[in-house]
Amino acid sequence: MDVRIQVTLQPRSVANIHISCFLKGGADIKSVERILLQFLRNLFTLSCLTSFSSLAVSPYPFPASPCATRFLEDNPFPYSHNPNVIDTCNITDDTPVINDPASISTLPGADTEDLTYDIVCTGNSSPKAAKLIQAARQGLRQFAPTKSNEGCLGVFFLKGNDGETCAVFKPSETDGTVDEAQSRPGIPAGFGYAREYAAHLLDNTDFHHVPATSLVSVNHPTLSGAVSSTGSLQAFVNHECSAEEVGPRLFSTTDVHRIGLLDLRILNCDRHLGNILVTDTDDGQSLVPIDHSLSLPAFPALSGGWFEWLSLPQAKVPFSESTLRFIESLDPVTDVLMLQKELSSNDNSGSCLLSSDSLHTLRICTTFLRKAAARGFTLYDIGCMMSRYSDIDVECVLEQIVNATLSCGSQPTLPTDKDKSFWVAFDEELEGALKRTLAA
Repeated sequence: MDVRIQVTLQPRSVANIHISCFLKGGADIKSVERILLQFLRNLFTLSCLTSFSSLAVSPYPFPASPCATRFLEDNPFPYSHNPNVIDTCNITDDTPVINDPASISTLPGADTEDLTYDIVCTGNSSPKAAKLIQAARQGLRQFAPTKSNEGCLGVFFLKGNDGETCAVFKPSETDGTVDEAQSRPGIPAGFGYAREYAAHLLDNTDFHHVPATSLVSVNHPTLSGAVSSTGSLQAFVNHECSAEEVGPRLFSTTDVHRIGLLDLRILNCDRHLGNILVTDTDDGQSLVPIDHSLSLPAFPALSGGWFEWLSLPQAKVPFSESTLRFIESLDPVTDVLMLQKELSSNDNSGSCLLSSDSLHTLRICTTFLRKAAARGFTLYDIGCMMSRYSDIDVECVLEQIVNATLSCGSQPTLPTDKDKSFWVAFDEELEGALKRTLAA
């Protein structure tokens, strides 16, 4: 028989906090109180929160649960089972403190699945992402999130049940774009988390090796003091270092091409070697791309592509046959429709977390990549044509093609719209530009 125990903390300077757990019938209420007291005192210390002075325990049955009510009537606790009667146990200096908050689970019949701190998936998750959420959820009930001191601001590390970092959480409120968006045209502040998830969705075959990512809502006071915070949860990658810390001779051409192709598809505006991680595998070292919150800028702001891998010699190596087959298999229209569906808002408004203009950018860039690769251009060639790598003040080929298309008087449309005039004109302008570039 399950009985809910409601614990009310009464801090000196903050509002009351309620925590619930589930216990098997017959558990000793004194033992419950002692373990909860130790656990919460330790938790407050770990979370750097205000200390509390008392702990109140009140047993009561589940609402609308006749079985639980009969159980309480037949088996009264040492404390009154009247929910209106609450006894208080004062905390003293000699109260023992346990080192491992997880010890609460050692109480016979205890089940910590209902602790207040939680992670709820708000989007569709792949099997890897679902496993990640479960691991982070279990860890969150024992270890507070820790804020990163480097990289994007407002990023938090979450631990698993074993105390090891397992996930990276980027809240929508402070997802890294808030402070950097001013220098990234077309990328609105507060939507970087959606772009992180989009990069994962676009890597549905794991060709680019984007870590498993999901949209979640995290409930923990460490996160800006909010009751819950929406954002992206990404698998933490155990790594030796970042690519900026080692020489390029250690990188395989395949790895550089994998990451470069992803950046071209999403027009990454912040690909530097610091957000490419170097990991050890059975086959040697491998590169893993992270941090995609500054990508998919809204059309027509296509001037911000930044690809530091252009400085690597591997970028000038022609694509392999298998890589060319992958590029040919890309379908920009299917990708747009997929992101529209997966990133649709939960408020039944039909809106998408990515604007239509950002989806236009995805279609434009993927189309450019497919046609350029088919004509024999290398990753380096395409990256130079899609960014202002040579001169920050001169429009790149991609911008020139788009501006020429716009001068015809049409605007880009979504795949579900009937008007296809922009895309017809864009294809013509792109074909002409590629021919002229080859002839030059």
